[in-house]
Amino acid sequence: MKKVMLIVGVILACAACFGAGREIRHPRGCEERLENPGKRAACFACLSRPVPHVYLPDRPEGERCVR
Repeated sequence: MKKVMLIVGVILACAACFGAGREIRHPRGCEERLENPGKRAACFACLSRPVPHVYLPDRPEGERCVR
């Protein structure tokens, strides 16, 4: 039982390190996942750039829009 709990803990830790799906790559994700109008507008602006970008809502201001 302890081995199972250890494995589950490692899997959860790895998922947290890789963002666990908190990145937004498509404009529909801005509407579906963000309630704050300011973050939603920033998300749309980020994803509408000519070069593909990803919006990471959990990062600090200024570091949320990355290539």
